[in-house]
Amino acid sequence: MQSCIKPSGAYLDLRTSDACLSQQTVFLLCFRSDGRFLLAAIRYSDSVCDLFSLAQPRAYVALNDPAAADADITALVDAVALGLFCIVATLGVVPVISCARGGPAEMVAGALDARLRDHLLAKPNLFTEAASAAVTSFQRPVLCLFDRNFELSVGVQHDWSYRPLVHDVLGLKKNKLKLPAEKYELDDSDKFWVANNWSSFPKVAEEIEAQLAKYKQDVDEVNQHTGGGKVGVEFDGTDLLGNTKHLMNAVNSLPELTERKNMIDKHTNIATSLLGHIKERSLDGYCSCENDMLVSGTVDRNTLLSLIRGKGTKEDKLRLAVTYLLSFATPPSSELEQVEAALRESEVDMSAF
Repeated sequence: MQSCIKPSGAYLDLRTSDACLSQQTVFLLCFRSDGRFLLAAIRYSDSVCDLFSLAQPRAYVALNDPAAADADITALVDAVALGLFCIVATLGVVPVISCARGGPAEMVAGALDARLRDHLLAKPNLFTEAASAAVTSFQRPVLCLFDRNFELSVGVQHDWSYRPLVHDVLGLKKNKLKLPAEKYELDDSDKFWVANNWSSFPKVAEEIEAQLAKYKQDVDEVNQHTGGGKVGVEFDGTDLLGNTKHLMNAVNSLPELTERKNMIDKHTNIATSLLGHIKERSLDGYCSCENDMLVSGTVDRNTLLSLIRGKGTKEDKLRLAVTYLLSFATPPSSELEQVEAALRESEVDMSAF
């Protein structure tokens, strides 16, 4: 079985290869940089990813702190195992658990395995009830558990995709986004979000323009067929003239046109807000520099230092410096000293670095 894991900001974009899975579902649990956990479910039929958070604040810190008490670690591991148990029980499946040896992932796997075994000894149980209500299947999903340290840079680096940008820059939480003048829901009911949330920001902007052009074209066609005004005048349904057939078609198209216009306005506002932050913080430069370091293994020292000394928040600069450390096993000491000096000049807290 093979899988391709693509970093996408705070989350992982998990896509399956065509020849893998053998009609199975794979669940992957990863630790996010903000201390929360991420569970992604990949269904073999359409490779759609569903994202879940078990809402355990600062879990990464707690699980990796040498001074953490054993009782606190055990309580956190049990809480994560309980959250996973609730998910698989809701789905009515008993997964095959896979994880690397050592570290938090193995601890969670052991706790979940013990909880599943204890529950399955009782008859009836949640899984037998689910099986009786559905068609019996001999397929079991695979639950793969990864420590966040498996690829730590993913949780630190800046990302250029739409969804991670909205999370990172605009503070999307529980599918809700609050802008200064508007509040939006971003979930599976939003077709544009579903289709474009992993696209790069420039591609999203192009798609918004294309959707707007198509909307205006459809409005003009309705106006022409009904005599509702000149080409280019937005259709509002108040000046419908023409024969009965065209009139009925226009009336029937009103809800769909209105929904499309609301969707376009929504994502235009989101993209405009993102663009303001991108320009203010030079996020495109951060993304490009970090991508070169992580993918190509190269860095332009002048670009790196100018970003640290230039625009961006202190957190942006620290994330860039940490990504630099994670990208090179042994960075040149002279270069490292320059990076540290640039951080101090920008008054960045050096403790994490």
